[in-house]
Amino acid sequence: MDSAIKNAIFIISGIFFAFLPEVLSAQPPNLPGECPVTQSIKKTMKRKEIWLEIISWMLFILFVYTATTKLIDYKLTLSNLDGQPFSRKFSPFLAFGLPVIEFAIAGLLIFKKTMLSGLWSFLMLMLVFTGYIILIKLNFYGRVPCSCGGIISKLNWTQHLYLNLFFIALAVTGIVLYKRVSSKLLFPEQVTTRPHL
Repeated sequence: MDSAIKNAIFIISGIFFAFLPEVLSAQPPNLPGECPVTQSIKKTMKRKEIWLEIISWMLFILFVYTATTKLIDYKLTLSNLDGQPFSRKFSPFLAFGLPVIEFAIAGLLIFKKTMLSGLWSFLMLMLVFTGYIILIKLNFYGRVPCSCGGIISKLNWTQHLYLNLFFIALAVTGIVLYKRVSSKLLFPEQVTTRPHL
């Protein structure tokens, strides 16, 4: 793997794990008269919400980064798409359309009411990308240039596949977490409390 990629991964991982303990240690305030069970449920829900936020922001950063690099280096993106196994007449639409779709999905991920739609959209698009990579790995198309941007373009197809599978796993985890805390995310005021008898 390229040294620049290793350095970027090391820095991101260091920042992530440096702040993670502090974030996870944050607990919601206990109301007077709450029973221990209610307090435990609130703490568990809070941790799930925090993990959901972390996952959503990681997916957001990925799509904003890839979309931005595609648009910044538009000519290279267009050139890469011209080398794909489909008609070149679609290349201009894909070179502009893919970043727009990625930006739109990223936007869905940062709002709680649209987060689930964003997670599903992210998952579907990543499954399409991953299926395409698998076909390439099987030599279905022959050698095809990558149309990704930035440091991701320096990954080989195997590394790219692993990266996609990692983010697919994150998206699935995010969907599961969202379904478990959705009622609290959408209606935070509806927290059931019982007086401690």
